[in-house]
This record gives sequence, structure tokens and C-alpha cells, in this order.
Amino acid sequence: MSASNTNGSFSDAAPVPGITNARTPVISADGLALYYASDSADGAANLDIWRVSRAAPDGMFGSAVVVQELATASDELPTWISEDECVIYFQRSVQGAQRILTAQRSQ
Repeated sequence: MSASNTNGSFSDAAPVPGITNARTPVISADGLALYYASDSADGAANLDIWRVSRAAPDGMFGSAVVVQELATASDELPTWISEDECVIYFQRSVQGAQRILTAQRSQ
């Protein structure tokens, strides 16, 4: 869901087009990328982390892609993304226990 803020007042929230069954959305500092967990976009039984981007903070998001480097047979949910999008913290279900993990990529 998305809502605009004008002079401190928020509009009614509306679904973000193209994003289905999103859980734990995390938006980048510049507002151009959104990371979220979903199990419906690829038909998988588990939650994977997906990334969708746009050209401007007020623009429409494009097509979502799964973050393959983090995808496993377990559930993954994003919790935080660094300003440069090089570090992500996420939650993964490991043998019934929830673990907080981090992944880092070079710029």
C-alpha cells in the first residue's frame, strides 16, 4: 500500500500496482527501490525477497525480480536496507527458528 503526504496529511492508502501478496516492505533511502517478501509472484510455497524499482520517487514501479542470491527453500523476509543498497538485513526461518542475517554486496 502507498499513501502520499501533503502538508502533513496522508491520503488514503492504495495498493502499489504490480506488487501482490507483499510482506515486510522495505524502501530504499532514495525511494527508488522496494524490497519485500512474497510467496505468490513465482508460485513458490516459501517466502522469497523480491526487488522492484522505479525511475523517480513518485513514479510507477516496474516488474519485480526475486533476489536470487538470498533465495532458499526457507522463508526470507527483508527488515532493513542500507542507504547505498549494499547491505540488507533479513529474517530467515532455519529449522523452525527465526534468524536475523545480513548480506553484503560490493557497489
